[in-house]
Amino acid sequence: MRNQCASAPFPTAAPERGTSPGGQRCVPVVEALVAGGGPAGAAAAIVLARQGVRVLLVEARREPDRLVAGEFLDPQASVELLRLGVAVEHGLRGCRVSGARVTAGPMMAAAGYAEGAAGWSLARADLDAALLAAAGAAGVQVRVGVRAAGLLLQDGVVRGASLDTGAGSIRVPAVVTIAADGCDSALARAAGLGGRAGRRRPVSAALVQGIDLADAAREIHVGRGRWLGLTSLPGGLTSLIAAGIPPPGAGERDGWPRGVLASFPEFAISAAQVRLASPVTVRDEGGATIPAAGAPGLLLAGDAVHAASRLPGDDLWRALRGGVLAGEAALTALERPTLRPHVELARRRLATFRGARGRERRLRALLVLQDLVPVPAVRAAGLRLMARILANPPHPDAMKV
Repeated sequence: MRNQCASAPFPTAAPERGTSPGGQRCVPVVEALVAGGGPAGAAAAIVLARQGVRVLLVEARREPDRLVAGEFLDPQASVELLRLGVAVEHGLRGCRVSGARVTAGPMMAAAGYAEGAAGWSLARADLDAALLAAAGAAGVQVRVGVRAAGLLLQDGVVRGASLDTGAGSIRVPAVVTIAADGCDSALARAAGLGGRAGRRRPVSAALVQGIDLADAAREIHVGRGRWLGLTSLPGGLTSLIAAGIPPPGAGERDGWPRGVLASFPEFAISAAQVRLASPVTVRDEGGATIPAAGAPGLLLAGDAVHAASRLPGDDLWRALRGGVLAGEAALTALERPTLRPHVELARRRLATFRGARGRERRLRALLVLQDLVPVPAVRAAGLRLMARILANPPHPDAMKV
């Protein structure tokens, strides 16, 4: 048992490491503070709690967003979830996805996942809720409606964070802090961590009704300078993600999905039947990457360190896997505090996601090929290669439970 000290929901002071009156060694009430309750933050918290670490996870939202954020789990993300104690097939309401299909006008190519592998589409709100429930079951203190506002520093080392509870501000000391609070991370900014700008363009997403996908495949439709992703969801909904197409302006919301679909020839007839079923969310595809992955006492995870592209469909796997890596680095910080775990985290992220970055570059090159080469045979070969890339994980070990 790691700690016999008294606990409190929000400790305002941390006891010094030492020996308690009963002779047992005490550690601060909160050893690890995780800011952000999305997939990356929840994954990091679960990894730590399973090793007996006292973890406080704070999430600014009181309820999971009902907006489109990430409705697709590729096979490697499904395996990662299973490792974290969330079984999509038995514990969540989702649609099974068997592979990928890529279309460019009249041409189409398809590829299935490996035998025994499956992707899933499900509401992101359901996924976030399941992960937070798994974190709570692992022993994590979960507090919603609480925002991480700034860092506590001691001799240049992060030693916790100041939290905005809505009723006031409190200071929570911690041995290690994990920032998983989104692509505009308040904690990363407070630590002075600047990002390396990547290729940025708006990606719009919404839930729609009225699209009947042919089978249980993730569809990518390719046009000149743009692409469209479609995945079936429970309840007759479809997740629609559009890149290279202007997001809706004022007064254009209801007609926006029909305009998006009508810009692809294969949807010219059916577009009129499509209705919007959610707000349209807009985010920058790519965004900035923070190579350092943290600072002394602070580790970054999820979009706080890198906002992944939506095209390959592995953004949720990157978030989950990145959270696991941050949790493992935090364990190192707790066990050997003299080391620089954020440096090791950056090295492990580089090695883990190297294949994913190469996969994304190949897909983008094939998108350009569709625009530049008018020869049908070459374009068809490019589509077949895209489908095979989308149906194969970038990291072989990701498929091992």
